[in-house]
Amino acid sequence: VMPEKAEAMLELAYRNTDRLIHLVNDILDIEKLDSGDLDFEFQTLDLSKLVADAVETNKGYADEHSATYILSEVISGVRVEGDSSRLSQVIANLLSNAAKFSSKGGDVEISVSQMNGVARVSVTDHGPGIPEEFNDQIFDRFTQVDSSATREKGGTGLGLSISKTIIERHGGTIDFVSEVDIGSTFFFTLPISK
Repeated sequence: VMPEKAEAMLELAYRNTDRLIHLVNDILDIEKLDSGDLDFEFQTLDLSKLVADAVETNKGYADEHSATYILSEVISGVRVEGDSSRLSQVIANLLSNAAKFSSKGGDVEISVSQMNGVARVSVTDHGPGIPEEFNDQIFDRFTQVDSSATREKGGTGLGLSISKTIIERHGGTIDFVSEVDIGSTFFFTLPISK
């Protein structure tokens, strides 16, 4: 049996190693995206299923942050042309951000809809929201809305920038709406597969 102090130090080392791995992987993705070396394997995908699978895969992360993922509105059979692993990466990023910044015990609502030839995935949290002065830089690299709170929550400040590039490579857009003390909705759109 390990002494309590040693166990706490080991846990801290594990968390810091995990953060470092995320940072290195994000920097490698940024480098590959910048140089055009990140390969995309496009195929016809069921976006609704991809989102549902991502919610299930990332459920443990929500549990860690005392949040609950809820598929609030998912139209089945929404088809897009895309790279499943890269789109899953974007969805995971939006889900993890929402879980991190949700109030304790809060719900994160996820929806998949379509209109006028465009599919839309939305992730809504009920956290602190984003102050208006950060709106123009939220997708910039290393942007952290509030450095003290964000450091406490973890993250590299690269996930949204990487997500933006991935979605744009798919011919889509990514954006958000937010209200301080009410929460945020991050969403992306993709052309529906013909």
